[in-house]
Amino acid sequence: MKTKEMISSAGPLCAGLEEEAEVVQVHPAPPRFTGLSHICVLVEHIRTAVAYYWQLLGAEPDYCLPYWQNEGYFQASGFLEDPEHGEVSIAYLQVPGTTLTLELVQYHYPIGRKTPLFFRANDVSGVRHVTLQVENIDEAFAYIKTVPDTRLINETEAYRVFRHSPTTPEQVCYFDQDLCKADARNDETARRLSQIRSFSFLDKYGLQWEFEQSDPDQGV
Repeated sequence: MKTKEMISSAGPLCAGLEEEAEVVQVHPAPPRFTGLSHICVLVEHIRTAVAYYWQLLGAEPDYCLPYWQNEGYFQASGFLEDPEHGEVSIAYLQVPGTTLTLELVQYHYPIGRKTPLFFRANDVSGVRHVTLQVENIDEAFAYIKTVPDTRLINETEAYRVFRHSPTTPEQVCYFDQDLCKADARNDETARRLSQIRSFSFLDKYGLQWEFEQSDPDQGV
């Protein structure tokens, strides 16, 4: 856990954090995480969504809860009025080669908005994207362009797979180090960032995905 001295030594990057830490007194213990559970996507039709993510990501169906009624689930989801009548269909899919689980949820009752919202990369709202590492970035880019109801983050002809511009160790700052005292971590992180090639796209439900590959032997 970062100490007050460590926060202070990080310079402008952490300016104001010390004052906030002094004002906010948090007495309960923070959560101790044990792993990533899942990412939830709200869909309009569960079978269509399962087929879509199988085509898009090769996501393999694991199990489902068709027309599930569970009062505790709806109460935990914030539906404190009439939770005993809530009904959803849920499907869990595993993305091969990763530890990512997709939870696809179709609400039968109560019914919410049916039209997805599509955000730009710089819009503030919710999770901006999910990143998956791939080993064939150019083939993946060509494939995503063929998947129906899927759009690249920029739909002009100029958009393609891009390599990150070179990052220097001086541009990297760890929260536990002084800005003037770089170490081997800065060199390694700068090297890694400079090797990344990536592209982004939006799926049919408005979720933004990023595919990235770190391979210095790949061309631009």
